[in-house]
Amino acid sequence: MLISKMKGSIGTLVILACVEVCLGQSGGDFVITGAVIASGGRESSSGVTSLTGTIGQAAAGNTSSGGSFSIQSGFWSSPQLSPTSAAVSVGGVVAMADGRAIRDAQLELLSMDGTRRLARTNAFGFFRFDDVSAGQGYVLSITSKRYSFTPATMFITVKGAISDITFIAELRDQDE
Repeated sequence: MLISKMKGSIGTLVILACVEVCLGQSGGDFVITGAVIASGGRESSSGVTSLTGTIGQAAAGNTSSGGSFSIQSGFWSSPQLSPTSAAVSVGGVVAMADGRAIRDAQLELLSMDGTRRLARTNAFGFFRFDDVSAGQGYVLSITSKRYSFTPATMFITVKGAISDITFIAELRDQDE
């Protein structure tokens, strides 16, 4: 009956339907005192989250509550989301410029909270740190008695598993 009176007016249908729903939700231990139907304006975004407009949101600044719930209407700020700390591996190879592997080079992975982890290269020049938390930055350093490295230290941001870090070794002068 409501639809037949409107004769195709979609805007009126939406407003009347909302009035029916909104009025139907008042009563009991809570009362909705005001609501607006609006497009909400422009796009709002932060990082990977965006919102384009709103509809049917209660007027800004109102609090509705009853029983074991309450809801604050209006403009919401997004929570600060952090990357998950998934455990990944970080590794690579240490070799001479001609490709010969460097064994027993010592590597240190220093996290921003000061935690130090050590690894050594194997006979094929490979190294790996397991259970590294993703979403963080680390300082990776390398040392060896027989070899020098340029650079000997690098900053890495771990977003996922890394297996392609390369350090190129040069034979140290005997005088060093």
